[in-house]
Amino acid sequence: MTNTIDYTKYFKNYNFINDYCYNKDDYISEVLIKNYQTSIYNTDVNNKNDVKFMKKIDNIMKIYIIDSDFQKLVKIKLNDINDNYIQDLNTILIREYDNFQNNVGNISTSRWI
Repeated sequence: MTNTIDYTKYFKNYNFINDYCYNKDDYISEVLIKNYQTSIYNTDVNNKNDVKFMKKIDNIMKIYIIDSDFQKLVKIKLNDINDNYIQDLNTILIREYDNFQNNVGNISTSRWI
C-alpha cells in the first residue's frame, strides 16, 4: 500500500497551478508548470527547508499565472536565455520575482484631490 501525499496540505496554490489552462503555443508556461510539478513531487515534505523553498515557488507560480506583467517579464527572461544555461528554473523564478517586487516597490502614485 502506497502512502499518497496531499500536496494541497503543504502548497495552497497546488490545484490552482495544476488546473491552469495555458495556450497550447505557450511553451514557457508549459515548461514552468511541468517544472513546478516535478519540483513538488520531488520535495521531501518532512524536510522543513524543502517545504519552505517550494512554498515560495508555489506562491511565485500563482503570481506568474495571475499577474500578466510578471508573466511577461519571466517569458522575456526565459526567451533570452540559451537552453543550455537553464540549470534551475526555480532559481530563475525567484530571481525574477525579487527583481519584479523591487521594481514594483519603486512606482510612485499620484493622489487625486
